[in-house]
Amino acid sequence: MFATARSLIPAALIAATAGLVALTGCAAAEPAPVEVMDQATAAEREEALTAVVDAELAASQTEPQGSFSGGPDEDAGGAPARSEFGLTSRDRPLTIVGACSGADGFAIVRVIGGAKAALECAAEGEDFVAQQLFERQIPVGPVITIEVVDAPRGAVWHIGLGGVTK
Repeated sequence: MFATARSLIPAALIAATAGLVALTGCAAAEPAPVEVMDQATAAEREEALTAVVDAELAASQTEPQGSFSGGPDEDAGGAPARSEFGLTSRDRPLTIVGACSGADGFAIVRVIGGAKAALECAAEGEDFVAQQLFERQIPVGPVITIEVVDAPRGAVWHIGLGGVTK
């Protein structure tokens, strides 16, 4: 009595569609597996990134104001992450430095209510360096919130803040 949807579609149309999908390569492909580093490796990498960022802040003659890190997250690529910092001095500009390793690409570092910058991430096995994230120092209030978004999957990163002591 009732015709099924399949019986209403001519067999020739079904065959033509299947042939077109095969010719154009539009068939669904399985996503490539993502290797997620183990916790021990992530901790070692975070320690190395922290040392590089801290050394860069010390070289730029800043008073440490805080730092935070993020690691590989098999679902979200290590982002987003957000941290709020109470600052010891509002009358000095702030320097923000970051380092990222473990996956090729960029993470976006944002000062909530202000600027944003790209943090370059070194691919697995490549050398990484600390990067000052903003062209000029940022004057801020008593509290600053920094967010890292869109980090490459598998990346480990570290952000450090320092108040200029000039």
